[in-house]
Amino acid sequence: AWPIITFTDTKTFHFNRDDIVAFHTPPSHTDGDTVVYFTRGNVLHMGDVYASTRYPNIDTESGGSLMGFAPAVDMALKRIDDATKVIAGHGGLSNKKELTEFRTVMDTIAKRAQKLYKAGKTKEQMVAAKPTQNFDAQGNRNTPRTPDQYVETMYYDLARHSLK
Repeated sequence: AWPIITFTDTKTFHFNRDDIVAFHTPPSHTDGDTVVYFTRGNVLHMGDVYASTRYPNIDTESGGSLMGFAPAVDMALKRIDDATKVIAGHGGLSNKKELTEFRTVMDTIAKRAQKLYKAGKTKEQMVAAKPTQNFDAQGNRNTPRTPDQYVETMYYDLARHSLK
């Protein structure tokens, strides 16, 4: 079904005496990700932009991009405080501290992968370099993909963007 309400940046809804702010993020999980903040309850729903128990899915077929996760989380972090309850798309209830840690992991991985790609590394060489290695124990739980498969996805994402 086609959406009834669309927006390109931010849209505020008023429901049950609460302001609900939906904002579009840079392409990360997909190119249509929206994060929703319930101001009265101080609750942030990140959707699949944030996976608290594993690496998030980079849906490259739907416009997702590794390079967008840290900027997307930055947008969310500007709106919340230490008491905010953060709902991840995958994983349990979280908070600002854990979301900040996730942002650091995703930014580190993105920079490592981008450096390898810009150095002309092949997909196989990028996988062998293990840019996710020191995060794999925490970032690769509860997912059917191996860290190497995740790195392959990152390679394809970087290759797709370098053609533009």
